[in-house]
Amino acid sequence: MLSNGSFANPKWTELSLGDLMFFLRLVEEKSLTEAAKAQGISLSTASRVLKMLRDVFDDPLFLRSSPQLIPTQRAFELEPEVRALLGAAGALVKPEVFRPADLERSFRIGVVDNAVYAVMRGFVKRFLEAAPRADLEFVQIDDHLFEKLESGEIDAAIYPSSRKLPAGMHELKLIRMGYALCTRPDHPIALKW
Repeated sequence: MLSNGSFANPKWTELSLGDLMFFLRLVEEKSLTEAAKAQGISLSTASRVLKMLRDVFDDPLFLRSSPQLIPTQRAFELEPEVRALLGAAGALVKPEVFRPADLERSFRIGVVDNAVYAVMRGFVKRFLEAAPRADLEFVQIDDHLFEKLESGEIDAAIYPSSRKLPAGMHELKLIRMGYALCTRPDHPIALKW
Protein backbone atom coordinates (compact mmCIF):
# COMPACT_ATOMS: atom_id res chain seq x y z
CA MET A 1 0.00 0.00 0.00
CA LEU A 2 1.25 3.48 -0.82
CA SER A 3 1.71 6.00 1.92
CA ASN A 4 0.89 9.68 1.53
CA GLY A 5 4.61 10.39 1.36
CA SER A 6 5.02 8.18 -1.73
CA PHE A 7 3.71 10.96 -3.93
CA ALA A 8 5.28 13.84 -2.03
CA ASN A 9 5.17 16.68 -4.52
CA PRO A 10 6.34 14.90 -7.69
CA LYS A 11 6.40 17.04 -10.83
CA TRP A 12 4.06 14.75 -12.73
CA THR A 13 1.10 15.66 -10.51
CA GLU A 14 1.05 19.01 -12.32
CA LEU A 15 0.05 17.26 -15.56
CA SER A 16 -3.50 16.73 -16.73
CA LEU A 17 -4.69 14.24 -19.34
CA GLY A 18 -5.27 17.25 -21.59
CA ASP A 19 -1.61 18.19 -21.26
CA LEU A 20 -0.59 14.70 -22.29
CA MET A 21 -3.00 14.85 -25.23
CA PHE A 22 -1.37 18.12 -26.26
CA PHE A 23 2.04 16.43 -26.08
CA LEU A 24 0.83 13.80 -28.56
CA ARG A 25 -0.55 16.56 -30.82
CA LEU A 26 2.87 18.18 -30.83
CA VAL A 27 4.50 14.88 -31.77
CA GLU A 28 2.03 14.49 -34.66
CA GLU A 29 1.86 18.09 -35.90
CA LYS A 30 5.46 19.15 -35.16
CA SER A 31 4.09 22.70 -34.94
CA LEU A 32 3.02 24.59 -31.82
CA THR A 33 0.45 26.59 -33.81
CA GLU A 34 -1.09 23.53 -35.50
CA ALA A 35 -1.13 21.50 -32.28
CA ALA A 36 -2.86 24.40 -30.48
CA LYS A 37 -5.50 24.60 -33.24
CA ALA A 38 -6.04 20.84 -33.21
CA GLN A 39 -6.37 20.85 -29.42
CA GLY A 40 -8.68 23.89 -29.45
CA ILE A 41 -6.48 26.06 -27.23
CA SER A 42 -4.84 29.45 -27.73
CA LEU A 43 -1.21 29.78 -28.76
CA SER A 44 -0.31 31.35 -25.40
CA THR A 45 -1.93 28.41 -23.55
CA ALA A 46 -0.08 26.01 -25.83
CA SER A 47 3.22 27.74 -24.96
CA ARG A 48 2.49 27.45 -21.22
CA VAL A 49 1.63 23.73 -21.57
CA LEU A 50 4.83 23.07 -23.53
CA LYS A 51 6.86 24.89 -20.87
CA MET A 52 5.23 22.78 -18.15
CA LEU A 53 5.87 19.57 -20.12
CA ARG A 54 9.51 20.54 -20.48
CA ASP A 55 9.77 21.23 -16.73
CA VAL A 56 8.04 18.01 -15.71
CA PHE A 57 10.07 15.78 -18.04
CA ASP A 58 13.27 17.79 -17.56
CA ASP A 59 13.89 17.82 -21.29
CA PRO A 60 13.31 20.35 -24.11
CA LEU A 61 11.12 17.66 -25.81
CA PHE A 62 10.93 19.66 -29.09
CA LEU A 63 13.69 21.65 -30.77
CA ARG A 64 13.00 24.56 -33.11
CA SER A 65 13.90 23.96 -36.75
CA SER A 66 12.35 25.78 -39.65
CA PRO A 67 9.59 25.02 -40.50
CA GLN A 68 8.88 22.30 -37.90
CA LEU A 69 9.61 21.35 -34.32
CA ILE A 70 11.83 18.29 -34.03
CA PRO A 71 11.02 15.86 -31.18
CA THR A 72 13.98 15.00 -28.97
CA GLN A 73 14.98 11.43 -28.17
CA ARG A 74 13.16 11.78 -24.84
CA ALA A 75 9.94 12.83 -26.66
CA PHE A 76 10.20 9.74 -28.88
CA GLU A 77 10.65 7.57 -25.78
CA LEU A 78 7.68 9.16 -24.03
CA GLU A 79 5.25 8.92 -26.96
CA PRO A 80 4.29 5.20 -26.67
CA GLU A 81 4.06 5.46 -22.89
CA VAL A 82 1.80 8.52 -23.09
CA ARG A 83 -0.39 6.79 -25.71
CA ALA A 84 -0.72 3.74 -23.48
CA LEU A 85 -1.54 5.88 -20.45
CA LEU A 86 -4.22 7.83 -22.33
CA GLY A 87 -5.62 4.58 -23.73
CA ALA A 88 -5.88 3.13 -20.24
CA ALA A 89 -7.51 6.32 -18.95
CA GLY A 90 -10.02 6.20 -21.78
CA ALA A 91 -10.85 2.58 -20.98
CA LEU A 92 -11.89 3.63 -17.47
CA VAL A 93 -14.89 5.53 -18.80
CA LYS A 94 -15.52 3.62 -22.01
CA PRO A 95 -16.10 -0.06 -21.36
CA GLU A 96 -15.06 -2.42 -24.10
CA VAL A 97 -17.96 -3.16 -26.43
CA PHE A 98 -18.51 -6.70 -27.64
CA ARG A 99 -18.72 -6.68 -31.43
CA PRO A 100 -19.48 -10.10 -32.97
CA ALA A 101 -18.44 -8.81 -36.41
CA ASP A 102 -14.87 -8.39 -35.06
CA LEU A 103 -14.54 -12.01 -33.88
CA GLU A 104 -11.89 -14.02 -35.68
CA ARG A 105 -11.95 -17.42 -34.08
CA SER A 106 -13.47 -20.85 -34.32
CA PHE A 107 -16.16 -22.03 -31.91
CA ARG A 108 -16.39 -25.77 -31.23
CA ILE A 109 -19.80 -26.98 -30.10
CA GLY A 110 -20.41 -30.48 -28.85
CA VAL A 111 -23.67 -32.00 -30.10
CA VAL A 112 -25.64 -35.21 -30.16
CA ASP A 113 -26.76 -36.62 -33.51
CA ASN A 114 -29.84 -34.52 -34.18
CA ALA A 115 -29.03 -31.36 -32.19
CA VAL A 116 -27.86 -29.29 -35.15
CA TYR A 117 -31.04 -30.04 -37.06
CA ALA A 118 -33.45 -29.89 -34.13
CA VAL A 119 -32.06 -26.95 -32.19
CA MET A 120 -29.63 -24.96 -34.32
CA ARG A 121 -31.14 -24.62 -37.79
CA GLY A 122 -31.81 -20.88 -37.50
CA PHE A 123 -28.84 -20.23 -35.23
CA VAL A 124 -26.13 -21.10 -37.74
CA LYS A 125 -27.35 -18.63 -40.35
CA ARG A 126 -27.78 -15.82 -37.79
CA PHE A 127 -24.40 -16.58 -36.23
CA LEU A 128 -22.57 -16.36 -39.56
CA GLU A 129 -24.39 -13.12 -40.44
CA ALA A 130 -23.45 -11.54 -37.09
CA ALA A 131 -19.88 -12.90 -36.99
CA PRO A 132 -18.81 -13.38 -40.62
CA ARG A 133 -15.12 -13.90 -39.76
CA ALA A 134 -15.79 -16.58 -37.14
CA ASP A 135 -16.22 -20.32 -37.75
CA LEU A 136 -18.48 -22.93 -36.22
CA GLU A 137 -17.38 -26.51 -35.80
CA PHE A 138 -19.71 -29.20 -34.49
CA VAL A 139 -18.21 -32.25 -32.78
CA GLN A 140 -19.90 -35.38 -31.53
CA ILE A 141 -20.38 -35.54 -27.76
CA ASP A 142 -18.56 -38.43 -26.12
CA ASP A 143 -18.01 -39.65 -22.56
CA HIS A 144 -15.46 -36.88 -21.97
CA LEU A 145 -17.86 -33.97 -22.63
CA PHE A 146 -17.39 -32.19 -19.32
CA GLU A 147 -13.60 -32.58 -19.32
CA LYS A 148 -13.49 -31.08 -22.83
CA LEU A 149 -15.68 -28.16 -21.72
CA GLU A 150 -13.49 -27.58 -18.68
CA SER A 151 -10.25 -27.66 -20.69
CA GLY A 152 -11.62 -25.39 -23.44
CA GLU A 153 -11.33 -28.08 -26.11
CA ILE A 154 -14.98 -27.31 -26.86
CA ASP A 155 -16.73 -24.01 -26.09
CA ALA A 156 -20.29 -25.20 -25.51
CA ALA A 157 -22.44 -28.27 -25.86
CA ILE A 158 -26.02 -29.07 -26.69
CA TYR A 159 -26.80 -32.19 -24.78
CA PRO A 160 -29.83 -34.05 -23.46
CA SER A 161 -30.85 -32.89 -20.00
CA SER A 162 -30.67 -36.46 -18.76
CA ARG A 163 -26.98 -35.89 -18.00
CA LYS A 164 -26.15 -34.46 -14.57
CA LEU A 165 -24.25 -31.19 -14.78
CA PRO A 166 -21.04 -31.00 -12.69
CA ALA A 167 -20.46 -28.18 -10.23
CA GLY A 168 -19.12 -24.99 -11.78
CA MET A 169 -20.86 -25.46 -15.12
CA HIS A 170 -23.94 -23.60 -16.23
CA GLU A 171 -26.81 -24.64 -18.42
CA LEU A 172 -29.64 -23.00 -20.27
CA LYS A 173 -32.65 -24.99 -21.37
CA LEU A 174 -33.12 -24.31 -25.08
CA ILE A 175 -36.16 -26.40 -25.96
CA ARG A 176 -38.43 -28.99 -24.45
CA MET A 177 -38.51 -32.07 -26.63
CA GLY A 178 -40.89 -34.97 -26.59
CA TYR A 179 -40.22 -38.39 -27.96
CA ALA A 180 -42.47 -40.44 -30.16
CA LEU A 181 -42.39 -44.06 -31.25
CA CYS A 182 -43.76 -44.81 -34.68
CA THR A 183 -44.94 -48.28 -35.67
CA ARG A 184 -47.11 -49.82 -38.30
CA PRO A 185 -50.76 -50.11 -37.23
CA ASP A 186 -50.67 -53.87 -36.70
CA HIS A 187 -47.37 -53.98 -34.82
CA PRO A 188 -47.68 -55.82 -31.44
CA ILE A 189 -46.42 -52.80 -29.51
CA ALA A 190 -49.15 -50.60 -31.00
CA LEU A 191 -51.78 -52.91 -29.54
CA LYS A 192 -50.60 -52.06 -26.02
CA TRP A 193 -51.78 -48.42 -26.36
